[in-house]
Amino acid sequence: MREPVGGTADALWDGEVARRLPQDVLELDGADHALVLAGDPLGSVDLLRRYAGRLDAFFSALDGC
Repeated sequence: MREPVGGTADALWDGEVARRLPQDVLELDGADHALVLAGDPLGSVDLLRRYAGRLDAFFSALDGC
């Protein structure tokens, strides 16, 4: 997957820099470096579902190559 993925609660993530790149960006609001929402396990699962959906779309696109 070539698109940047990061969470706004990750000190290493710079969403401004990521949005300047030519790829689509998946920025997960409130997620930390592990793409987890602190104290919100169900919210974390929802974020991981979004990420998994992006991965699924990426691999499905490769299937036609």
